[in-house]
This record gives sequence, structure tokens and C-alpha cells, in this order.
Amino acid sequence: TDINDAPNNPSPNINSTDGTNKTSQDLNCFATISDDDADVLNVTVKWYKDSSLNLTLDYNNSYANGTSFSVALDSTNTTKGDVWNCGLRLHDGSEYSDWVNSTTLTIANTAPTLSSVNITSDDANNKTAGNLTGTFSFSDTDGDSMTLNETKWYNNSVEVVSLTNFSSIN
Repeated sequence: TDINDAPNNPSPNINSTDGTNKTSQDLNCFATISDDDADVLNVTVKWYKDSSLNLTLDYNNSYANGTSFSVALDSTNTTKGDVWNCGLRLHDGSEYSDWVNSTTLTIANTAPTLSSVNITSDDANNKTAGNLTGTFSFSDTDGDSMTLNETKWYNNSVEVVSLTNFSSIN
């Protein structure tokens, strides 16, 4: 009589789409799944945020033995500072593997994006006697407000260091 063995315990890993772990990146939970009996496998995934269970998903797709299983958590679920990990458990129709969790991953800050830069003069003819004013717009995926900016002024493509961080010059 053949005895069915439980699937092998998976070794889940977690990473972000591009490896930066920033708020704008999806998270991936992945492992090679296997069963010594070569049974087809179903996978249950648990996503943990800050050590608390956040989401449980079942993938009852009858994956072949030796499949590279991967599932993504959309970036809209993550916030800067979150600590995430995932857990996997396999089922071969009769037996379950143990639950095995990945290491943790901390969501990093995404830098703001500059959307426009404008220079205006209070001299309608843009002559040397006019005052120049620099303005800009930005957006921040993390929802952070601006606490610091660095403004640089250039004259004929050469930085004028003495004007660094001035918003208006004359």
C-alpha cells in the first residue's frame, strides 16, 4: 500500500518588484513548491503586516510538483514603514505541509517626484534689472509634505553656488 507523504515544507521568500522595497512597488511571495509523491499542489498564502495577519488567499490551481510559485501583493496595500512577510502552506489533496514564513521586508520611503519647474521675471522684457522667481510643483506617493527642498540657480549652465536655496534673486 502506498502511503501519501505530506508536501515538502516550502521556503518562501519576499521581495518587491524592483528590489527597492518602496511604496510604489508590488510585493512578491515566492517559492519552489514540491511533493515527494509528485502530487499536484494547492497553495495557501498568508500576508502579515506588522506581525498581524492581513490577508489569506487560497490558490487551488493544482500546481505541478517543482513549480516556481509566485504571487503578488499590490502596492496599494503598502505604506512607508510597514513591515511585511508572507507565509505558505501546501496541500496535496490529502496532507498539508507546515506553515513556513518568509523573512520580513520593511517598506521604504519613495522620493517625491518633481512635476514642473518655472522661472518668471517681474520685468516684462526679461532684462537684467528684473527679479527672477523660481517655483515648482511636486507629488509624493507616500503623501509626505515637503519639509526641505534644495534650489540651485545656473547662469549659462554654470551653478551659482552663492544663490543656493534662494527662491528669488535679483
